Amino acid sequence: MLSAPRPLLILSAARPFVMLSAPHARPLVMLSAPRPLLVLSAARPLLMLSAPRSLVILSASRPLVMLSAPRPLLVLSAARPLVMLSAPRPLLILSAARPLVMLSAPRPLLMLSAPRPLLILSAARPFVMLSAPQPLLVLSAARPLLMLSAPRPLVILSAARPLVMLSAPRPLLVLSAARPLVMLSAPRP
Repeated sequence: MLSAPRPLLILSAARPFVMLSAPHARPLVMLSAPRPLLVLSAARPLLMLSAPRSLVILSASRPLVMLSAPRPLLVLSAARPLVMLSAPRPLLILSAARPLVMLSAPRPLLMLSAPRPLLILSAARPFVMLSAPQPLLVLSAARPLLMLSAPRPLVILSAARPLVMLSAPRPLLVLSAARPLVMLSAPRP
């Protein structure tokens, strides 16, 4: 695990309960789950969590996110409001700085929304390739869980195995749940 140039939070619920406080006087995040769950808090107000089952409560800067799902549930909260979602089947929701995009599919699907430009990924294969001129968020639930946030640069994410490849001239975060937890921040390729 590499150190990040900016404050960030990483939680791995390998045990029933995990609690971690952020550096630089950041808010405290508390999570409870009987099975593995991952949370990533980036330099900006970005919070992401995945709870296979049971109830999960995530406390953010201001609002509170509460969600319960009988099956895989993914929630991504961006700049302003938080997003709440409960679905009987795999569902992805991405909330960007302004627009909100919701997409559900019976197959492993990917979707992403940028503050201005909108991008669509194809999950037909375990390979995702995207480029955005401005901040964008990507959540992929094709398999375990892959999430990345890139300020501007081109990012390439390969989910074929628990391998993540990416290049970025500025800080970027990647969370791979193929195994317990893999995080890296790379200011340069």
